[in-house]
Amino acid sequence: MQDQDFDIELATDGEYVTECEDILRALPDWFGIEEAIIDYVEQIPELTTWMARRGEQAIGFLSVEMHTEQAAEITVMGVYEDFQRLGVGRALLEAAEEGLRRRGIEFLQVKTLSAARRNEAYEKTRRFYETMGFVPLQEFPTLWDPANPCLQFVKSLGTQRRGLLHQHIIEFQRQCYAPDDPEWLESVETLRDALDASDDALESLRLKGRLGDQLRACRETVDDAVELLQEAVAELDSRGEEALVASNLIRLATALQYTGEHQRALAVFDRAVEIAGDHDLLDYAHQHLGKCLVELGEFQRARRHFEKALKIRRRRGDQSLVESTCRALDGLEESMEEVGRK
Repeated sequence: MQDQDFDIELATDGEYVTECEDILRALPDWFGIEEAIIDYVEQIPELTTWMARRGEQAIGFLSVEMHTEQAAEITVMGVYEDFQRLGVGRALLEAAEEGLRRRGIEFLQVKTLSAARRNEAYEKTRRFYETMGFVPLQEFPTLWDPANPCLQFVKSLGTQRRGLLHQHIIEFQRQCYAPDDPEWLESVETLRDALDASDDALESLRLKGRLGDQLRACRETVDDAVELLQEAVAELDSRGEEALVASNLIRLATALQYTGEHQRALAVFDRAVEIAGDHDLLDYAHQHLGKCLVELGEFQRARRHFEKALKIRRRRGDQSLVESTCRALDGLEESMEEVGRK
């Protein structure tokens, strides 16, 4: 998946309930009890639901119940198996979290099957929620029934903290990327000229990626950068140039981050992480993903990615890259301390 090829929308028309039911019935490993499916379908019209669509096709959904002015719960969520591991679940959850933050919701919980009962499908579910920043809070062995022990996850949406993410955090991130070289603008024109003069298709794509990255560093031309990098990724993908795809996915995700489209950026970063390890780019993918997460206030997740990048770079022995990641970790600590003081 070279970029997010689906849309997330808040469900409003009546047809979505049937679409949600179809998704549940297509996932017997997660929703194999008929009475539970019927119960979910009856609840969905009373819940707030986000739908994932590719074109007109519903490919996933997430429904939330508001408990109090500050707390909500994910009641049910499902994504067709053919569309799992493509960032659909992440995009649904992030859209829901953003909508809940706007309502002032501080805590989001979800209940799922406990690890006390072995189940491969729900092991994936628990891993997904943990990756998304949820923490296990309490186990209820008989809430549903003894054969299906319940585990409650909870996550702070950082609604209050997010309001304290001052511009210095964003500026810190921008400064990590922004070039100080006074000849930078000249280099952009040099790349443009080289691209215009190139008659080699692969070299043109390399130049297009480099030019997109340079344009991204200039805030006034970041939209041009996104367009150029999307073209480069698509063309490189069609040629099977996976190493160049990986490097340009990282560039594209960073450009999307610059535009404020963090949800799309994270989906692109996910694919970059998947393929970057085969091309010695995994440390770059983790480091840039960490910086994106800092902008979202997801400090602990950011730290995990920085630490993965640092481990790889120390193993390689590249001191300049080690120092770069150490600076990112130092900046993370400064951001966390600043938010904690406010």
